[in-house]
Amino acid sequence: PATGETHSGNGPFRTFRVETQAATIAAAPVASGRTALVPGFFAAMHAAHQRFGRLPWAGLLAPAIWLCDHGVPVGDALAGMVMNRREVLQRLPETREVFFSGGADAWSAGGWFRQPALGHTLRKVAEQGAAYIYEGEWADAFVRQVQAEGGRVSLEDLATYRAIESRPLRASIYGHELRTVPAPDNGGATLAEGLKLLEAMRIGDPLAGGEDLYWMTQILHQTSGHALFGNEERVSEAHVARVAAAMRAAGGAVAPSRLLAGSHSDYVVTADADGMMVSVCHSINTALWGATGINVGGISIPDAASFQQQALALVKPGDFLPNPMNPSILYKDGRPLLACSSIGSGLMSVSLQYLHSMLALGLDVQAAVQRPRLHGSNLQGGDSVISGAGFSGGRTLSLTERIAQLMQKARSMAGDPRDLTTQLMLLLPLCIEMEADAAVVDAARARGALLDRMEVSDHAMARGYWGGIQRDAASGRLRGGRTPGASGQIVAV
Repeated sequence: PATGETHSGNGPFRTFRVETQAATIAAAPVASGRTALVPGFFAAMHAAHQRFGRLPWAGLLAPAIWLCDHGVPVGDALAGMVMNRREVLQRLPETREVFFSGGADAWSAGGWFRQPALGHTLRKVAEQGAAYIYEGEWADAFVRQVQAEGGRVSLEDLATYRAIESRPLRASIYGHELRTVPAPDNGGATLAEGLKLLEAMRIGDPLAGGEDLYWMTQILHQTSGHALFGNEERVSEAHVARVAAAMRAAGGAVAPSRLLAGSHSDYVVTADADGMMVSVCHSINTALWGATGINVGGISIPDAASFQQQALALVKPGDFLPNPMNPSILYKDGRPLLACSSIGSGLMSVSLQYLHSMLALGLDVQAAVQRPRLHGSNLQGGDSVISGAGFSGGRTLSLTERIAQLMQKARSMAGDPRDLTTQLMLLLPLCIEMEADAAVVDAARARGALLDRMEVSDHAMARGYWGGIQRDAASGRLRGGRTPGASGQIVAV
């Protein structure tokens, strides 16, 4: 607060230097070490602590180590998740020892889950810092186990990893300044571009009118085609004006190539009495524990490359892989007024709606999060390419098969390969909660929006989860809000 500066720290996945054939990486549920990536969490956290930390590094890890030693109670939710993934978690001996050293009976409700291997790893990190993960014993084990599963990783991939420290991406929106995560990630730019389009096109309350709901869906589709433009360009006034005009003329989302002159998680948002705000987000960017069952020193290795072959093909081997996370801080007259972040497959939908509700509709954070939500694309639904609404020859298609069929149709319709992502999104209906006004939803459908009304309890919902802390500009009072039904708490201390 004293300097008015905002700092951006990032630890994105990085690809392996000798992985030059990303298109051939196996898709889940096939287990392959090639689906692993260089992790960045500890590098980013240690770098942030070295620059801004006040408490001892070892003290920050002490509560987690205590939980590893003493365990956490096994409830129905945790037991259900572990047993649902039992086949993956029992595939390799290291992972089997972590989750089933006491047999399957240990996962009965009322038991305790202890993680001594992870506790050992965290103790070493407390003593040696991030170097233990990238140059020490853990790095050796990571390379050995990932290579054993076919991964093309080397010790150099880890030893040369450095977290990214940079200035945030800035965008003027509704009389405020949004400061969010910059390149190589694209989530912040997607959020900012979407908000600027909503403002430029004067979109009103999407829950009150079908026309506004229709344009909200089109802007969500439009901003999915981000690979062709740099982050700074995407938030520029000229770019936004050009996109808005093209969308109005076309009556909806426009293929990105037409705009050219020639893409399992947690977040923490906090604010203090002195005006400091922090927004942090972390994701393994895959299903629970992934599909490989690789576990190194108590840390499960995700298979985040198993569904991102197209994105991997767009970056050089050894480069950072962009991700859609969007931790952001909103400023007014140089003062931070809102810190927020989101997770889930529908993270961009809920982020765009909540910030639009506050900036354009004048709601506070607590009122905004109580509104019915538009979520992400319904991968269980989709276009008629999925014959018989998900059936082929009388057989129910798997999710992987459905996505493959949709990708095939998107390729045939895109024409320009650079439009593939946007075309795929246009084939998929967005999920909207059943509590949304049916007449408004029907009006948006009549306008051309693909929308699936779904119960909040429906497990197929492509959910987005959002949380934010808002500071009142006049009184300094803090208010917190988060997506209803999500885990986690809003805590004042």
